[in-house]
Amino acid sequence: MNESNPYEAPSTDLQTSDEVGDPRGVEAGRGTAWIGEGFATFKASPLNWVIITVLLIVIQIILGLIPIIGQIAGNIIWPLFIAGIMLGCAALDEGDDLTIGHLFAGFSAKPGPLLGLGAMYLVMLLGVGIVVGILAAISGIGMAGLAGAGGGGMPGGEAVAVGGILMLVLVAMGLFLPVIMAIWFAPALMVLADKGVFESLKLSFVGCLKNIIPFLIYGIIALVLLIIGAIPFGLGWLVVIPLLWGSLYASYRDIYGV
Repeated sequence: MNESNPYEAPSTDLQTSDEVGDPRGVEAGRGTAWIGEGFATFKASPLNWVIITVLLIVIQIILGLIPIIGQIAGNIIWPLFIAGIMLGCAALDEGDDLTIGHLFAGFSAKPGPLLGLGAMYLVMLLGVGIVVGILAAISGIGMAGLAGAGGGGMPGGEAVAVGGILMLVLVAMGLFLPVIMAIWFAPALMVLADKGVFESLKLSFVGCLKNIIPFLIYGIIALVLLIIGAIPFGLGWLVVIPLLWGSLYASYRDIYGV
């Protein structure tokens, strides 16, 4: 591995190709293997991964403090950070160094398309929010009328309300899941496979759809790791978060045959 300044701007001219294979289904056990491969990626440059994680958390906190505009900007520029992180994973995979600058590499690699992806992500989130909000308003009106019909409230009204809330949560999850599936691999496909916004969204969705079981196993393990990492004042996340980024790259290579 070549010695380099960890703070210098990384090269974004990695070998990319639009000849990635069609997304394939992999064995269920690969969901566990991705975690292991992600940890190997973290071990390749632990200090820089921790610094990158801290920087990204600080950026998100600062944006979160800015009402409305900061939250909108955070969602729009999110793919640029993930794209840079994927370029960092690819650099390590090719035997090069990970640098702090990889966090911002997406801003020079394909900024326009990645911002477009972020805008589409925001629109999809807003669409889900609007649908859930409308359903919540309708169900709220219905429950209010139901309670009023009993003159002071119907027996079991609380159960009806809880059932309505649970139904809304399930609907929200059902609508949000396709959004996550479409966006999951999109930044990697854009900067590592030179795909456009819409093609990246499509390939990402199909790749996730073909691997529901591996991702279910992966998701359970990732959730457990995040819970464990949160116990010591969240310090464990400094390892778990970059580990998950590495696992994202590992699953990308696995599913798209690169």
